[in-house]
Amino acid sequence: MNGKCTACLTTLIAACLALLPGCSTVRGELKMDRAPANLRQPCPPLEAIKPGALLGDLIEQMVVDAGTYQECARIVDGWIRWEEGVNK
Repeated sequence: MNGKCTACLTTLIAACLALLPGCSTVRGELKMDRAPANLRQPCPPLEAIKPGALLGDLIEQMVVDAGTYQECARIVDGWIRWEEGVNK
């Protein structure tokens, strides 16, 4: 090999070796805190409207469903606040 080819090969090997640490991975397991127990509860299912329900029954069910939705929305908001606190 001539001197020019050897210098080129040496430069190529050095460049490859310089990039090699970028391919390494972190060994071990990512440790995340568990979310608080009150945030790990599933949202309760909504009740089905019974056939032949009267208007008053429908309005009463809407009130119950609104309360169920608000409870579930608080859980989702709690997840968001918890996740933001963990990632700070």
